[in-house]
Amino acid sequence: MSIVSDLRMYARFGLGFPAFLKQKLTVPEAQAIVRERLQQREENFLRILRVGIFGYEKSPYHPLFRHAGVAYADLERMVREKGLEPTLRALRHEDVYYSFEEFKGREDVVRGAETWRVEPHDFDNPYMKSAYYGTTGGSTGPGTRIYFDLEQTIARAPNTLLGKHAHEIHQVPHAVWRGLLPSIVGVSNLLGGALTDDVPRKWFTPLGMNDTKPALKNRLATSYIVHAGRFFGAPFPVPEIVRYEDAHVIAQWMERTAKEHGRAHVGAFASMSMRIAVAAGERGIDLSKCSMTMGGEPPTPAKVAALERVGVRPVFTYYFSEVGAIGMGCMNPRENNEHHLMTDSLALVPYPRKVPGMEIEVDAFNL
Repeated sequence: MSIVSDLRMYARFGLGFPAFLKQKLTVPEAQAIVRERLQQREENFLRILRVGIFGYEKSPYHPLFRHAGVAYADLERMVREKGLEPTLRALRHEDVYYSFEEFKGREDVVRGAETWRVEPHDFDNPYMKSAYYGTTGGSTGPGTRIYFDLEQTIARAPNTLLGKHAHEIHQVPHAVWRGLLPSIVGVSNLLGGALTDDVPRKWFTPLGMNDTKPALKNRLATSYIVHAGRFFGAPFPVPEIVRYEDAHVIAQWMERTAKEHGRAHVGAFASMSMRIAVAAGERGIDLSKCSMTMGGEPPTPAKVAALERVGVRPVFTYYFSEVGAIGMGCMNPRENNEHHLMTDSLALVPYPRKVPGMEIEVDAFNL
């Protein structure tokens, strides 16, 4: 992205930021939005096809539909007659899909006699007025650049709010242990919190700017979001460095906050939540009235047990940086890490896939 494009992008953010901060989403409003999305699910899918794929000449999905010989009229008829999931399953059978490796640009796309390659930026929303950009968490490989705007934050907020409401952590005093830009998670937590009147009290970060040495534009963007937000009335916390080996500092904050307010919560990746719990156990810190998010990576039994040993209630979440909420942890799971799929915006189609290097097939999830 050029310097001029960067300046335009951040100018759009600055112009839209004050109005964004004035908006507030309530639980009843979030419920109404999700209910409407569920009712309009098939129509929303067709609109995405019509505008975002068949109406966009650079869409990376054109080669797939061309190879399968499928036109928009065919898809509309299938959705009307058979429904969304059967249509998606039929498309998967005709090889209209991208695997995770193909989507990330790590493998060539091979369909019949045709071969091509896509890159993550090919899937950027062409109609989104980018306000800032960051990188994915990189849990499966190098992080990739993704773009966000304030409208996208608004669109994702209902699912997050309802998940927090169900787990009874909405408006519970909380902190986040997240990275700075270009990692987008910390900033997203602040913006989403402002929209739902649930801003983190503390923003702990394991690495400071002197450690990661982000580009000047990322340093300025982080500073602007925090300080402009405070100027316009959002109580955004200034990032505080708490390194991995000092996780007890966060545990102590949780203990103090729970004593003062009755409860406390921390949002972090699963392994970081485990570090806090282990530090609390070693120092005899009472976290019996606390909860912690376990997302970003598999919450293994050992990680979950570390939290439960010190009385912490784990809250499971499943997010993709590119998509938002995939699932919210079940309140009555048979085992850890069971989630409810966000079917207002997603569909899940199991389909057999051969395990690399082996002659067996398993049902892979296609979203």
